[in-house]
Amino acid sequence: MDAILNRVEDYPPDLETTAPDTPPCDRDAEDGLLATILIEPDRLSDIPYLQPGDFYFSNNKVLFRAIKILENEGTAIDNITVADQLEKEDHLSEVGGAGYIAGLIQCANGFNAIEYARIIKEKALRREALALAPEIAKLASSKDFNRDLGFLRDRWEKLQNSEINDLEDNGNQPDAKRKSRWSVVELLDTEFAEPKWAIPDLIPEGLTLIGGRPKIGKSWFLLQAAIAVGCGGRFFGRQVKQGNVLYVAFEDSPKRLQDRIRKMGMPRDALVTFERKWKPLHEGGIDDLVAELAAVDYRLVIFDTLTRSFPGLSQKDHPEIIGQCIDQIQSLAINRNISFIFSDHTRKPMGRDNDPIDDILYSSEKVKSADVVLALYKEQGKSGAKLLGRGRDIEDVDLALKWDPEIWCWQSLGDSGQVKTAEHTDEVLSALASFGKARMIDIARATGINKGTVYKILSALWMNQKVHKEEIGNDVFYEVKQP
Repeated sequence: MDAILNRVEDYPPDLETTAPDTPPCDRDAEDGLLATILIEPDRLSDIPYLQPGDFYFSNNKVLFRAIKILENEGTAIDNITVADQLEKEDHLSEVGGAGYIAGLIQCANGFNAIEYARIIKEKALRREALALAPEIAKLASSKDFNRDLGFLRDRWEKLQNSEINDLEDNGNQPDAKRKSRWSVVELLDTEFAEPKWAIPDLIPEGLTLIGGRPKIGKSWFLLQAAIAVGCGGRFFGRQVKQGNVLYVAFEDSPKRLQDRIRKMGMPRDALVTFERKWKPLHEGGIDDLVAELAAVDYRLVIFDTLTRSFPGLSQKDHPEIIGQCIDQIQSLAINRNISFIFSDHTRKPMGRDNDPIDDILYSSEKVKSADVVLALYKEQGKSGAKLLGRGRDIEDVDLALKWDPEIWCWQSLGDSGQVKTAEHTDEVLSALASFGKARMIDIARATGINKGTVYKILSALWMNQKVHKEEIGNDVFYEVKQP
């Protein structure tokens, strides 16, 4: 019986007379697990060992039973379907009504399903152990001591082995998305799901930051993305899968939004919802976001802008708070397979090469959690722009963009390096014709075009047999080939 006493070592030896008034239970763990499942039903696959009887509080026991029924039927699980199932069984009032279920979601404070389930299961096992206490106390005076001892031992071994081992095994075997430790064999043999995209090869699931100077056209870019996703259209030539979009437009009045979506031709049936107000993300706004994502299956969420998402909080003075919130949102987006975009500002040009990660204002705490960082750059007095981007799972982005005033959208012209080369080819040929024969440096000085770009253009022209190349001493001269 030493094993029995060891399992209940938190309680005094005289179990019959000193058992706690309140049996072992944890309301926070039960509520937290139910909230997590209502928000992320896939977490049920992590805790197959947990049963309704493991819950102590009767309303939670009934609620989890309804969830398991929906799981077995293959029905989608959320606060609405669960409430409907309970109503069918005439048990909705028993759990506290639909308000109790909605309240669970509002009070969600984490997504630790495995740990919550471990706590719940452990409390359930402790309650079962305490239920044996009176029988253990009677054992000493039993006439059939050996028979009763064997019976109790069998019950205890079943209690120890039937479920607790499953609990420990499952707790160490999360799905591939949340698994933290991998052997070489596991990595080589696991079939990972393909990443999901709001905009293929540009905006993946997870967190994207897009920066740019004020009035450069970020909001137009975001509206264009929202329309593409909400309608299942195209974006920069990429076919986009249709899905629900939440666009939080802090800086736009309803009149301005109306004007813009009319100009862009957004159809009436586009799956886009506009919201102009949101609780500060560092003061409960993330909880509201969790509840919103539980209620609607979004593919894309846009907060325009990041600064307005943290009113009264200086990004320069409180980078840790903002960084922690961004990290939570990134985890939420990954776990729910959605794309989340913040628009932000970039620093003033410093006369050096542009880098989207370095150029985001106060970037260190913000970009560390981002899956992709994009930035729009526009030269003064020119209608075109450039979109640069870097990310964990995308190729570096370097696109030349042109604003189309007829449809009020950005159009991609392709790789900016190739576009620049194409734009300057005629200038190089014209300068070369006027020189007759010239070096690369002479053409660069005459045209004002970057030397590297001139070199690429001359190399391409030579490969296409449009110019002749001749080495004279240490110099290389080019001249236009005559037809």
